Amino acid sequence: MQAVREAKDYSADERRQFQEAFRSLAARYRRHRRIELVWLLIAGGCLFLEALVTDILDKPVFIWSGIPFFVCGAVWFFKFMTTPRLFCPGCSRDMEVPFGDYCPQCGCKGLEAQRG
Repeated sequence: MQAVREAKDYSADERRQFQEAFRSLAARYRRHRRIELVWLLIAGGCLFLEALVTDILDKPVFIWSGIPFFVCGAVWFFKFMTTPRLFCPGCSRDMEVPFGDYCPQCGCKGLEAQRG
């Protein structure tokens, strides 16, 4: 079994290569997340407008807001499912789960929770 390497175990050139490899993936991830947020806000706006117009006109207008809501919701779900996962280029661990005992900044073991 291979020992887990910490950030201090990598040379400066290796760390720079990891950062370069990760930069484009992180940019794609952030772009996907922004697009997801926009579609989610549009879907919520459709529901809000449906409630507002139904209240004003005193008759249901679900067809005019329900269809856009479901379309926006479907686009959001598609973007959510196709958002690239963030994996550490050094250890290949999923970066969206808690780090555990390692500090995400320096990589040292023994990270303790803040006491407050």
